[in-house]
Amino acid sequence: MLKLATIEEHVKNYRPQVLVLSGNPVARTTLVDFVRNITKGSSLMICGHVVPNIPNDQALSYMRNVDEQMNEWLRRRRVKAFYVSTVNQSLRAGVRTLLQVAGLGKLRPNIVFMGFKADWTTCGPEGINDINEYFGVILDSFDSNMGMAILSNAGGGLDLSEMMKRHKVGDTKRLKLPDVNEPEITSANVKWNEEIINESTSSNPQSSLLGSTSNKDVSDAAANEYTSSFMESVVEDGAENEKASVAPANSFYVVVDDVTPKVSNEMDLQSVTDEPTRRSQRPTAVQRDVFASINRFNRSKAKSTAATIDVWWLYDDGGLTLLIPHLLALPKSYLAGAKLRVFTIASSRMAIEQEQRSMLALLNKFRINVSHVVVLPEITGKPSSTTLEKWESLIAPFRVDDANLDNEGLIKETELSALRGRTNRQLRCRELLLEHSTNANLIVVTLPVPRKGQISSCLYMAWLDVLTRDLPPTLLIRGNQTSVLTFYS
Repeated sequence: MLKLATIEEHVKNYRPQVLVLSGNPVARTTLVDFVRNITKGSSLMICGHVVPNIPNDQALSYMRNVDEQMNEWLRRRRVKAFYVSTVNQSLRAGVRTLLQVAGLGKLRPNIVFMGFKADWTTCGPEGINDINEYFGVILDSFDSNMGMAILSNAGGGLDLSEMMKRHKVGDTKRLKLPDVNEPEITSANVKWNEEIINESTSSNPQSSLLGSTSNKDVSDAAANEYTSSFMESVVEDGAENEKASVAPANSFYVVVDDVTPKVSNEMDLQSVTDEPTRRSQRPTAVQRDVFASINRFNRSKAKSTAATIDVWWLYDDGGLTLLIPHLLALPKSYLAGAKLRVFTIASSRMAIEQEQRSMLALLNKFRINVSHVVVLPEITGKPSSTTLEKWESLIAPFRVDDANLDNEGLIKETELSALRGRTNRQLRCRELLLEHSTNANLIVVTLPVPRKGQISSCLYMAWLDVLTRDLPPTLLIRGNQTSVLTFYS
């Protein structure tokens, strides 16, 4: 570490070192897996969690125990990352703390990763404080000279905790953390509830299988352990000292201290049970859908040789918008071997072909393999009437008169008029995204920079919404103008 402190930062030794604002990483496994595809176990990755509570001795003692358990969860899922938590009632203040203290020496984050707040429209004006807090995190990240990345997951967001609890899928024991305000917080409150499973299996190995009509508590605990082990069996990363262990379609394992026998089919299942009736051993269709959602970005589960990454490089940000999709297309990624298509904007309609050749030559110098380069004409034109109608309906609940000074963050008429040109640019970009990139596996778009004091939180969130809505998984990313690509090897 001390030797690293003397090494000067340079484009040739740049590595993406990521602070992931994951909250409870168990609830946002998809976000953790996505960033893991970028760091690949060789770059710094920190999962940051702001616990909404008043900082006191009780809360800090509680968080020390949770830190240990969450780091253990990351280890069991084979994610090479650190878990760091802070206690604060304000999300923005908590993230500020993480931005200041996360890392050590040269091993400090240079990119902030977070999920898109997909429920911002349902918050309405009543939830303006939550929207302002989220918007403030973006501003603070840019002020800290960090790169900023926001991931939007098509079809329901990144927080899958409610689905996991409802259908008993995954590690549900760690989804609901103990209440910090309880009179006594002991280590037993925050440990994984494995004693229940171990006790049940020591007395009856078969009781860990799904379902037991005679003891509901044991069956629920066993069901959670079964689904957790089933999920972990399909996400094992065979490239790291162990080969992946995936159960065949007609075979199921319940991993509880290696005491549960293998059950090859339903006939064998009934032969080993002591109960006359049991629930089905096979996951339901809904559970399988939840499994697929959890593992959407897992590199050992979702590989595709025909994948496509569309890169919309709209502004020069130092090259981070190009570097991240290039890393995602390399091995040890769920998009390994994907084809890159680069979209950029022409400075003149008369020189589109010339700029296309220049862009190809530039990417070749950067040693970035791309399948297509598409140079688009100016996108500052007026969007279609249909797009404008949808835009007006999107921002309607958040518009206020200029005389209204009480609701900070809502959209004022003067602001909307002053930023009409930038708004039309985002709307035209959306139309082009729908036209060219609806079939891509991932879309990477340059993130528009919010100018402090010139744009409200709701208008900026509306911009991000139109760039991601009804599209495949979309990554909005912006560098800090530091060069991360070089011509020279």
